[in-house]
Formats: sequence, structure tokens, C-alpha cells
Amino acid sequence: MEKQSPAKFSLTIRHKDVVGVLAEILNILKNNDINVQEMSNIVFKGAKSACATLQIDHKPSKSALQQIKDITNIYGVEVSSL
Repeated sequence: MEKQSPAKFSLTIRHKDVVGVLAEILNILKNNDINVQEMSNIVFKGAKSACATLQIDHKPSKSALQQIKDITNIYGVEVSSL
């Protein structure tokens, strides 16, 4: 195991907890040649919403971020440097 993740950015996505949302996000990242180094998805009480945190190797372009924001059932998207 790596002692420290090689990820340079954190992508936080608040979303409705439904089938397919994470798959769409990962597909967008794949199409933009962005590798996920670590990932977690926390489901909130009542299982109606969740928050995914992905540590990634490259900063997503404005276009990639917009594609993620345009996914049905996305509430919010934030990128931060690690």
C-alpha cells in the first residue's frame, strides 16, 4: 500500500442516493483521463442523499465539472487541492 496517496485534488459530490449516479461520475472522469486514487461514499440517514469524496490525480476541466453538475440527482460539486 502507498504510505500517502498520490492524489493531488479532492472532488466532493453531494448527490441523491440512487443507482447509477456514481457510475456516471466515474465514466466522466474516465473520459477525461482522470484517475481516482481513493474514494468514499457516505449515505445520510434515511438513504435519500449521500456525499462522495474522490481523491484524484488531475484537476477536472471546467467542461468535466459541468458534465458532472449536469447529471440528474447531483446537488453540488466542489474541487479542492490536497
